[in-house]
Amino acid sequence: MIKQRNGLAILFDQNKLEIGHSPGRANSKSRPKFNGQFFFDTDDDRIKEPYKFYRPPLEDKIKIKTTNQEFYLILDHAKSKGIFDTMDMLHWEREN
Repeated sequence: MIKQRNGLAILFDQNKLEIGHSPGRANSKSRPKFNGQFFFDTDDDRIKEPYKFYRPPLEDKIKIKTTNQEFYLILDHAKSKGIFDTMDMLHWEREN
């Protein structure tokens, strides 16, 4: 079976797994939401820069039917949004 959301897909055997959409919760440290803005210091200057996913990730709770074990899968389509040439600069200026 295939589950698809936001252009991301999971292929799985429905006889072995149960999969359900399970997004994070607002203000939760153990399971935060991944569809909003977050802050992280990526360049070690002690300043947390704002980041936001271009597409929200696929967040699913997966249950193994034989053992009833559960875990969360977060699947993201991550790609660089850096400025590498003049066309990238034009796109960036148009969006900002």
